[in-house]
Amino acid sequence: MKKTLHRSIIAAVLAVSVLVLSPVVPVGWGGDGALAEATGGVTGTWEAKVANWNRSSRWWLQLDRRSGSGRSSHSFSVEDASLRAFLSGAAGSHTVEREAGSYLLTKDSVSNERVAGRFEFHSNPTFLRDMAALGFEDLSEVKVFELASIDVTTGFIQELATLGYDRLALERIVEMRIHDVDGDYIRGMARAGYENLPARRLVEMRIHDVTPDYVAAMGGLGLNGLTAERLVEMRIHDVTPEYIEALAREGFEDPGSRGLVEMRIHDVTPEYVKAVRRFGLGEASTERLVEMRIHDVTPDYLQAMAALGYADLPASRWVEARIHDVRPEYVRALSELGYGGLPLRTLVQMRIHDVTPAYVRRTSRDGDKLSADDLIERRIHGG
Repeated sequence: MKKTLHRSIIAAVLAVSVLVLSPVVPVGWGGDGALAEATGGVTGTWEAKVANWNRSSRWWLQLDRRSGSGRSSHSFSVEDASLRAFLSGAAGSHTVEREAGSYLLTKDSVSNERVAGRFEFHSNPTFLRDMAALGFEDLSEVKVFELASIDVTTGFIQELATLGYDRLALERIVEMRIHDVDGDYIRGMARAGYENLPARRLVEMRIHDVTPDYVAAMGGLGLNGLTAERLVEMRIHDVTPEYIEALAREGFEDPGSRGLVEMRIHDVTPEYVKAVRRFGLGEASTERLVEMRIHDVTPDYLQAMAALGYADLPASRWVEARIHDVRPEYVRALSELGYGGLPLRTLVQMRIHDVTPAYVRRTSRDGDKLSADDLIERRIHGG
C-alpha cells in the first residue's frame, strides 16, 4: 500500500485523542479557572514534547492514568497559546477547561526534550446533567475524563442528532469525534451525493481521507457514482487524481475504478507503462499490465530478451515466459548448445518439462543432436 495507506494509519493513531485546547469557559462556571466542585476525580501523570507533524512542529501532551494493573493514555495536540506558554515556561501549574470538566496540570520536571508533571481532572456537574438529558446517564468520572480528552461536547452530540444521527451509542460518538466526523463533513458528503450513510461508514471514509473535494475530483475524471466502499478502497491504495491523469497521458483514459485499484496495488505506475510500451506493448490491457507486474515482467527483463531476439510479443506471452522462469541466462545457455532462435513458446515448453542445459548436454553425449521437440518428448517420457 502507498503513502496514503501509511498516512491514513498514522492519522488514525495520532487522532486517538486529538484535543484543541482553547480557553473555553462553559456556561455556569467561574471565569477564574478553578476546578469544578465535584466528588472524586481522576489523577495521573503527564508529559509533553515538541514533535514534527505534517511539516510543522507542535506540542503534543500525553496524559497517563493507571488503574490497578492497567494503564490508559490520551494524547493532546496543543493549540492554545496559554498552554503552549505554560509548557515552554518554568515550573508551575495551569488549568485547562473543557465543557466536560477541567484538568489541573502541575509541572514537576523540565528538560530540553520534554516537560512532565501530574494532573487532576474533575467533571463539570452541568455537563453531567446535560448529558443525562441527552440520554447518557450515570457517566463515571473516568468516562467523563475520556470524553473531555477528545472534547466531546453536548453541542457536538446535538448537531449529530439534527443530521439524523440521534440514536448513536456513546462509543460511536467518541469515534466520530476522534476522527473529526462533524456536521461540516457530513453535510459536505451529503452534497457530494453520499447522504444518510451509517456512522461507521462515515468514520471509515474520514479515516482514509475521502473528502467532498476528493469525490469531486474523481467525478471530474469521469468516475461518478462510486460506492462509499470503492472510494475508501481507492484512497487506501492512493488512487489520486494525479495518478489517473498521468495514466491518461500514457493512453489509459478509462481503466475503471476497480482497474485503477488493481494497478495501484501492483505498482503499475505511469513510468512502468511508458517503459514497457517501448517493447511493442502499447495495446496491453489493464489486466495484462497487472499480470505483467505481478510476474515481474520488468523493462530490464524485456530489454535483455530483446537483445536475444525476442521482441514485439504480446503481453500474455511474456507473462507465460516469466511464470515458467524463462530467463535470459537460460536462453543464452541453450543458444550456446546449438538451440538458438527457438520460439518463446517452445522455450516455455522446454522449461515446463525441465529441459535444462545440463540435460541437453547429457543427451548430446548419447548420440545425435535432438530437436527441441524431441528433447521435450523424451523428457516427458522419462528419457
